[in-house]
Amino acid sequence: MSTSDVEGDTPTDPIRWEGRNMLTFVEVNGAKIEKTFFDDNVKEARCYDWSLEQLSPDREHAHCIVCEVTIKQGVAAYRSRGGWLCTYCYDHFVKT
Repeated sequence: MSTSDVEGDTPTDPIRWEGRNMLTFVEVNGAKIEKTFFDDNVKEARCYDWSLEQLSPDREHAHCIVCEVTIKQGVAAYRSRGGWLCTYCYDHFVKT
């Protein structure tokens, strides 16, 4: 997880304040995500049992429930009854 500077912001690792709106964002796997949304997604993901799988041939793609990155055919990812999780999010936020 990382942050990047925006003119007029005061960054705080791993979160930053977005100008006057005072919204907190995190950058995860290249995606900018509102911190509360991210925290809720990680909390949900930790409730499921995950298994390493690949998408079925009849499915074009899926999205990680934490960072929303696209998971394409032929790419290993974690699956549960709650959906799909990319390996980055599993390794950094869910695996214990």
